[in-house]
Amino acid sequence: MKAIDIVQILLYVGILIVGIAPLGTFMAKVFEGQRNFLSSILGWLERLTYRAAGVDPNEEMTWKDYTIALLIFNFFGIVVVFLLQMFQSKRPLDPASLPPITWHSAVNTAVSFVTKTNWQGYGGENTMSYLSNDWPGRTKLFKCGNWDRGVSGAHSGHRSQIAKNFR
Repeated sequence: MKAIDIVQILLYVGILIVGIAPLGTFMAKVFEGQRNFLSSILGWLERLTYRAAGVDPNEEMTWKDYTIALLIFNFFGIVVVFLLQMFQSKRPLDPASLPPITWHSAVNTAVSFVTKTNWQGYGGENTMSYLSNDWPGRTKLFKCGNWDRGVSGAHSGHRSQIAKNFR
């Protein structure tokens, strides 16, 4: 192992150790619904999103509410990814002028991206445009961790319980 490799590992571990307390405190405040440093910056967007979705931020969600939200969100994820793939030849971000894929391959890939299985029954860049292939995959990577935290929150019962677990 080279010296730079050791330095990088030590730097990474050091950043993790230094970041534990501030990140844990921040997450505890978020889960308890308390103000944090992002409240003044993004609070308006959060309130607008709640208002547009018809959500009362002070009302706790039950496990049934979380389950319904998860199913609806994932259903729309499947539809969007399916449509991206089916209409890839009609979209502007297709420099290779690839034709649409078959409907059953589009359904298979959309479901696999949304369910985090990432099973691909096609030949990568030879079959799908960059947008059709890359955007759903990156969205999946972002949403996986967030949904896991959300489902964990529903499982433990209350946001305040989650916050106490982080302390």
